[in-house]
Amino acid sequence: MREIANEAQLDSDLSAVPPRFSNATIIALLLVLAALGVMIGSTLINWYLAIR
Repeated sequence: MREIANEAQLDSDLSAVPPRFSNATIIALLLVLAALGVMIGSTLINWYLAIR
């Protein structure tokens, strides 16, 4: 009986709505996106200056 209860608990955990992102996760994602933007932007500017 306990195994069935454990499986039901696992199923309810899996079907639960995932929690919202924490502030630390959002800040980390923003930093990564900013770094990628700087890298891509500088590359495009360098290409533009090299072609010109």
